[in-house]
Amino acid sequence: MLGIYNSAEGKTLEFNPLREQVESVLHYLGLHLDYHDIAQGLPAADKMADYRGVLIWLESPELRGVEAYWSWLREQLRTGQRVILLNDVGPIFDAETRRRVSLSTINGALSLMGLRAGENYSSLPLDIELVHKLPEMVEFERKLVFELTHFREVRSTSPRNQVFLQLRMKSSDALADAVVLAPNGGYIGESYMRHMDPETFKRQWRIDPFAFFSRALDVENSPRPDCTTLNGNRIYYSHIDGDGLLNLSLTDQNSSSAEVVIEKILEVYPDLPFTVSVIVTEVEMATLGSKESMALARRAFRLPNVEPASHTYSHPLVWNRDLAFDYEISQYLYDMDNARISGKGLLAWPVENYEYDPEKEVVWTCKYIEENLLPPGKKCGILLWSGNCLPDEETLALCARAGLQNMN
Repeated sequence: MLGIYNSAEGKTLEFNPLREQVESVLHYLGLHLDYHDIAQGLPAADKMADYRGVLIWLESPELRGVEAYWSWLREQLRTGQRVILLNDVGPIFDAETRRRVSLSTINGALSLMGLRAGENYSSLPLDIELVHKLPEMVEFERKLVFELTHFREVRSTSPRNQVFLQLRMKSSDALADAVVLAPNGGYIGESYMRHMDPETFKRQWRIDPFAFFSRALDVENSPRPDCTTLNGNRIYYSHIDGDGLLNLSLTDQNSSSAEVVIEKILEVYPDLPFTVSVIVTEVEMATLGSKESMALARRAFRLPNVEPASHTYSHPLVWNRDLAFDYEISQYLYDMDNARISGKGLLAWPVENYEYDPEKEVVWTCKYIEENLLPPGKKCGILLWSGNCLPDEETLALCARAGLQNMN
């Protein structure tokens, strides 16, 4: 599958709605998703034959070269490519000229999906009413009650299409088919894909993504790997980040969190393998460590079911320095409201006389753990990323050269 996003909307390869919400569903269905940034131009024609379909989630009504985009989309549909339009029909203004693309151009593409767009649009909930819905498809995790917030006049014109949500705009009496499956793809209107709480940012699916995408991409009966198994074996992951080693346990306030984990989990289940990491600053005597913290780390690492790992030196929050500048947040110290426990939460350690050094965070910490915390014969060969877990190419290369596995 090919996913289309637009970096001009502030989206990136790592942070775009297809990546954050849709990709895991496609994996479950046995599909792989590649990405293309439409701000860099249209996908090359010779590559399109490699894809089963195209998913497009563009949030801005503006796009540079919008006429060429609609011509490209029409050509994809004409040549048999499956297309799924998510979160609205697509861009309608040119980002440079501000000129609106004609309805005939838009419908030249949509007609090949058995759809037709009209002029009517509303974002006034009082002007929108429900005509028809299939709850099992459009109310998967959240009801639509009092949440009909957008109306875009798009109608299904083909008897082969299936309409799961139909709305009416009271002021014009126009109808809109907001969730549609077509033989060659599908369409989901704005705000009917998923709901996001404006205060907590919690996301809930409106559509049933497993049913919708499997039918839109015609993979309902296709063989697919079981995402819980590898070569017939169940996949088991268990790793512990080093955060909280020194914390007082909330369940046993006479013990540290590390003691509780060791005594209640690691030592109790010797047949279960665990990857256990430490933040080296919390055990190194020259910084924030103590004899007690070193003893706890050694106690955990000497267990035969424990694989030693590093959770970095100072727990950097931002690994990609470009992102750090973009967001203008400290590389290390960041306060987070946590009033239930202590009023503030410490997310990274400010180490005196230390400036961020990826070599020290990655390679040096594994050597330190091997030389100071491990019994003879054990190695520290894995790094668990901290913070935003988005290392840049330079830092990943450090892991590769040192032969370190890395995850998180």
